[in-house]
Amino acid sequence: MEKNLTTGSVFGNIVRFSLPYLLSYFLQTLYGMADLFIIGQYE
Repeated sequence: MEKNLTTGSVFGNIVRFSLPYLLSYFLQTLYGMADLFIIGQYE
């Protein structure tokens, strides 16, 4: 699947291009919060 980033809205292309990064950052943050919660139960 190819996406031509030279056509269409610049903002839309940036958002579409950054979605995988944002999703992985969100999941990593959730993992860190869950880890802190679980570790906090034992201390």
